[in-house]
Amino acid sequence: MFLPKTTDAWVTKGTTGLDNLVFESGRPLPAVEDHDVMVKFHGASLNYRDISILTVGMANILLVNKTRQ
Repeated sequence: MFLPKTTDAWVTKGTTGLDNLVFESGRPLPAVEDHDVMVKFHGASLNYRDISILTVGMANILLVNKTRQ
């Protein structure tokens, strides 16, 4: 069976902001060991919490959630 050596990925290059989200092609995949499983994704999406973390930062989200308790 053919296992890929690289993948494409969306990665963040900073702490906040959608401008820091960049697409990288050809990122190396780690080797699959005896007890590992490689899963092929055909699609993915961001939910509202992912967007919030990118736009305002995780520390601000935790602070807001704590003040609501």
